Amino acid sequence: MPTSPASQIPPSTPSNCQPVDPQIHVLQRHILSNPGWSADAFSNLNNHSLVTRVDFNGAAMLFMGGLEEDGIALLLGYYTGAARKILDADVLQIGHHGSNNATTQELLDTITPSVAVINVGKWNWGSPNKPFTTFLYGHPRQSTLDLLSASISRTRKPWKSVMAAESSKHFHSTTVRKAIYATGWDGTVRVVVKGKDDITVYREH
Repeated sequence: MPTSPASQIPPSTPSNCQPVDPQIHVLQRHILSNPGWSADAFSNLNNHSLVTRVDFNGAAMLFMGGLEEDGIALLLGYYTGAARKILDADVLQIGHHGSNNATTQELLDTITPSVAVINVGKWNWGSPNKPFTTFLYGHPRQSTLDLLSASISRTRKPWKSVMAAESSKHFHSTTVRKAIYATGWDGTVRVVVKGKDDITVYREH
């Protein structure tokens, strides 16, 4: 289980965003004892990522860090029943650069996001064989974009032609029609949230 489930940081006073201040909730953090994972899963620091929710003026944003499938299962296994509502969010930062092991259908069914943002490098960064790069790992994966496209109702205007990975070092062109944004395609992505029904996404290009 998370070592500090639903740890809550009180409403942020230094920001002084009157009359509404954001509330920051830490939903999962570093796991101190193995909850039953394999040795490889427990040693994978992505599974120990901080999961943070920010609430502001009726809107919610969820930041998944680099969380992968084992960490996601632990998160969903803890927040069950009525408590799972805390995972429902409007804006979702996709985990682990859009990897194929960091987004699941159960997670998206729980979060019901209207906007998704992927922090990722340009598709050909590191080509042909530089280690620890977008190109070598194949980020983001088409399988992740397919899950997001089926789960997000908000559309992207205009549609965007992007490069997505089938696997490591194998990319193809695809069109993103839903409100999925990525730093590798869009440059700097700025999401301005004024309320649940007032979310605007600005892109560098």
